[in-house]
Amino acid sequence: MYLDHTIAVIVPAYNEEKLIKRTLSTMPEFVDRIIVVDDHSRDFTSTIVKNLALHDCRITLIQHNTNQGVGAAISTGYAQVLKEDMDITAVMAGDNQMDPNDLETILQPIIDGCADYVKGNRFVIPVIRYFGGLVLGWLTSLATGYKIKDSQTGYTAITKDILRRLPLDEIYPSYGMPNDLLIKLAAIHPQPQIEQVNINPIYGNGAVSGIRISKVILPILGILRRGIWQRILR
Repeated sequence: MYLDHTIAVIVPAYNEEKLIKRTLSTMPEFVDRIIVVDDHSRDFTSTIVKNLALHDCRITLIQHNTNQGVGAAISTGYAQVLKEDMDITAVMAGDNQMDPNDLETILQPIIDGCADYVKGNRFVIPVIRYFGGLVLGWLTSLATGYKIKDSQTGYTAITKDILRRLPLDEIYPSYGMPNDLLIKLAAIHPQPQIEQVNINPIYGNGAVSGIRISKVILPILGILRRGIWQRILR
């Protein structure tokens, strides 16, 4: 519990046998529930998580029978958290690139009553990703009305009240999920308050990105185009 709020953290994971232990073992003590969603990994990710769960009762493992995408893994985690009635739910990737010391920073705007949804803003990222992120952030801002700086970061927190109002079964299942979720938040009335906080991503830890820009950029642009038209119609 953090400042009288119950906290859950969803950890989507796919082939993270090298880093999932470090991710879970550094989780702050104030976290009440850790929901690991293994998106049908082909390595020993689930085995490692099961062993860790023997010594940490906060950990619950959910396994997908097929690979559905990181967005689907997060939605599965959200559905589980709603069943457990957690006050605030954060998302941290299983590759240990999200600093657990930043979790309090992510949670604080919600604790203070200033936000319903909080996104991290990475101010130190590779140059190519930085400029690509600027473009996607600008397009996401057009699609939502929110002034988004770093649309693609997955380090987030959300209140249970807003989470209950999201159509979890309609959220985009793959890498465009952060953009699609923001579009769906913008469609809620009254519109949820979003805050962005600076975070320090962890690079050089051995994590290898599985994202192929050429494969994911067109679906993301399609999501944003649809979001822009939906906003115009609203």
